[in-house]
Amino acid sequence: MSKRFPVPEFERDLFKNLPWTEPSALSPAAASGVAATAQNGGGRAVGGHPVAIDGELAAKFGFHMEGKPAIMCVLPAGEIHLTGRSWAWPIQRAVVIDSLDARTATVVADWHTPRPMNTRLGPDAGIVVDKKVLYVLCGHKYGDHWLANRTLVASTTNPAGQGFSVLSASDEDINDFHACNLFFSWK
Repeated sequence: MSKRFPVPEFERDLFKNLPWTEPSALSPAAASGVAATAQNGGGRAVGGHPVAIDGELAAKFGFHMEGKPAIMCVLPAGEIHLTGRSWAWPIQRAVVIDSLDARTATVVADWHTPRPMNTRLGPDAGIVVDKKVLYVLCGHKYGDHWLANRTLVASTTNPAGQGFSVLSASDEDINDFHACNLFFSWK
């Protein structure tokens, strides 16, 4: 690790060669139902759910989705710790928003790697969020826009609590899901 430009530790080997199948995105009606249940205190849907997004929302953030879903993150009540890490040649970006409506979506986090092959994605220690439903777009820089990454949701448990991860791969042919990753954890 460079002393001049230290980067956060990231054990990328844990995310190599993971099994992946094309996810089925929730319909807009089903996604609204899951979000409403979560907002009203229903915790059964906690985790990540693929959802289709419209072209207007993708364009607002410069993303070309090419049929790939965003991930709706349903979270339990209380403080959630969100961290990001990356290991990929292209520059990566994670956008976390609170709505799928392009007119009202508020950005909670908009993180990108500062240069290729860098593990820093957002603040080293992460941030605290307190919303019950968030949406994640992960992608890599291509010219003047962002191409959506393939995504995978994985459960996470650790001594500090529990949570789940949104993992992504910027390569279409290799199942190494360490390109642009977000980790949601809570006690």
